[in-house]
Amino acid sequence: MNAIETAVLSKEYTMGWRNKSRLLALDELTIQVNQGIIFGFLGPNGAGKSTTIKLLLGLVTPTKGSAFLSGVPVHDKRARERVGFLPEDPSFCTYLRAREFLDLCGKVLHMDRATRKRRITETLEMVGLTAKADTKISEFSRGMLQRIGLAQALLNQPDLVVLDEPLNGLDPYGRKELKAILLNQKAQGKTVFFSSHILSDVEEMCDEVGILNRGRLVTRGRLRELLPAKTVTLQVQDMKMETMTRLEEFTTSITREHHHWAVQLSDPSRKEEATAILRQESNQPIEIQTRAESLEEFFFRRIEEDNHARGISNHSETNLKPAVL
Repeated sequence: MNAIETAVLSKEYTMGWRNKSRLLALDELTIQVNQGIIFGFLGPNGAGKSTTIKLLLGLVTPTKGSAFLSGVPVHDKRARERVGFLPEDPSFCTYLRAREFLDLCGKVLHMDRATRKRRITETLEMVGLTAKADTKISEFSRGMLQRIGLAQALLNQPDLVVLDEPLNGLDPYGRKELKAILLNQKAQGKTVFFSSHILSDVEEMCDEVGILNRGRLVTRGRLRELLPAKTVTLQVQDMKMETMTRLEEFTTSITREHHHWAVQLSDPSRKEEATAILRQESNQPIEIQTRAESLEEFFFRRIEEDNHARGISNHSETNLKPAVL
C-alpha cells in the first residue's frame, strides 16, 4: 500500500466576479509515494506544490481526480489521523509558552494527559527546544518557530509527515539538525513528503523526487536513476574562433572562465572527437573534467525543457495558467 497515491488530481481556481477567469493550479497529477521513504516535491514558485499538499490534507477540494493516504480517500477524516503537517507559513498562539502550545495540540489530537506529557518532553528535546519549553512563542525567532512547528507535526508519532518548505528560516546548523530528524523518521519506517527550494539538502536526504512545473508533473523517480548522467568539460587556455565553430555540434556551451576556455560536451561519448579537434588546432594541454549532474542542474534543465516544449519563457513571473471561462 502506498503512503500517498493520486490519480489525475486537478485544482482550478475561479478568479474575479465580472470577467471570470480560471487558474489551473494543478493539472492531472498522478503519483505514488511508497511507504518508508523521504520524497522531495520540487518546483518553481507557483508550480502547484502547496496546492497539492492542501489537496492531500483535505484543506481544499479537487476539481477533478482522487487522492489517497495509506489507501484511505483524503476526504475521509480517518486519512489524516496518522499524518503530521507543517505548513510553509505556520501561525501560532504566540501568547502560549512552547510546552502549553504542544499540550493544546495534544488535546486536539485526543492524546491522554500522560501521553501528552511524555511526547511533549520527547519532541522538545528532538527539535532542540528543551531549554525554551517555558518561553512564550512570541519571543521565538524564525528558526525557533520552524522547530516548534516541526514538534507539533511529530507530536503524535505520525506514519506520514508532510512538510511545506520546512528548511525555511533555519541556519546551516538548524538545517543539519532537521535533516537528521527527518532521516531518523525514515529509519523508524515513517514516510516523509516535503517541498523545498534548497536542492542540495533534497539531494542529500531524499530517496525519490518529483518535479512539478506549472501544475504538471515533469518527472519523478529515484535520485540514483534520475542523476546517472556524466557531464564532460574540456579546458584549454586559448581557442580560435574557427575552433569554436567546429566544436559547436559537440557542445552545450563554450565559456571563458578566468584564464581558460571551458567546453562542455552535449554528448560525453564524443569526447575523443572533440579532443582531437582541439589537438589539431593547438599543442596546448587539455584538461578533461568528468562529473555527475547535480540535482540543481537536473532541476533547471528539466524545467527549462518543459517550458521550451510549451513555448513559455523561463523568466515568466508566475507558473499559474490563466484562461477565460
